[in-house]
Amino acid sequence: KNWLDQRYPLALKPFDGGAKKGPLQPPYFKDIEPSLQRLDTHFDEVSPRLKKYFDDCRYYSRESGDSYDLVISFRNVGNRLLKIDPTWARELAHEAAIWAPTDHRSWSLLARALEAEGDWRRAEAIFWQARRRFPENVQSHSQLAHALLVHGNGRLGEAVYRQAIQLFPDNPVCRADLGNTLRALDRHDEALAEYRQAQELFHRDAVTANAMADLLIDMERLDEAANALAWAEEVTPADDRRGQQVFAGIRQRLQRAQAGQPIVLRQLQTQREITGVSLAAFANIGGGDLANAPALGQATLLRRQANGGL
Repeated sequence: KNWLDQRYPLALKPFDGGAKKGPLQPPYFKDIEPSLQRLDTHFDEVSPRLKKYFDDCRYYSRESGDSYDLVISFRNVGNRLLKIDPTWARELAHEAAIWAPTDHRSWSLLARALEAEGDWRRAEAIFWQARRRFPENVQSHSQLAHALLVHGNGRLGEAVYRQAIQLFPDNPVCRADLGNTLRALDRHDEALAEYRQAQELFHRDAVTANAMADLLIDMERLDEAANALAWAEEVTPADDRRGQQVFAGIRQRLQRAQAGQPIVLRQLQTQREITGVSLAAFANIGGGDLANAPALGQATLLRRQANGGL
């Protein structure tokens, strides 16, 4: 009954003759797309329209039992709200996860929203639980590892990346991110070795090519950096806007170094942290208390390391 109370509360209430009439129709996401395009600049103006759309999603899901549109919409909008209103993003992610507890994207959004709020203790628990719950999803590993790095536990993040590489040997992102982690830990020679191995395995991966060129600038090996950057230019797709921006920034950095200007090392952007509240609010998606998720996750990681990583 408790499960039904949460998902279908209207089904347990007396019939309301004033309820909506006519065929039940799902809300259309395209109806709020104009509002989403103005979210960054007119947040207060478009918020009521979004809240009305969310209420329509809830009504349809409760009446029909079909939560597909609700979960997709809440996730989509929640991702756009991360930098604008992370608390609202967290609420949407939590609700999406209640409706679809096996949807790894909702868990990911929930963890990232908590992190954006500064609530690292609860975010870490969700990250670890997501990794345990969705071991087949590479992002469940890589997002946890990166979060550990930016919150001062880079060595543990490194261990998570190394195990992810064993689980997903054909994924270039894990290897490039391991190199980035080693670089952030000032282990430049090890980072370069990882980038070179990644480039051998994924010869045309633009992310690895750009990262290696950037690292070589840090190491003041400018001729090698120029060669690496020439390859990065070749493999970075012309229509990859983000990739082209990264490439242009590294090229400018190399040009400044070649002109004799001091090389300014990139600094890891750490996240703010606040004192969060209890994890009990998430028991309805985790099946119990998630407070022990980090300790359990780390114990499992160490056990697998002792057994060869898997």
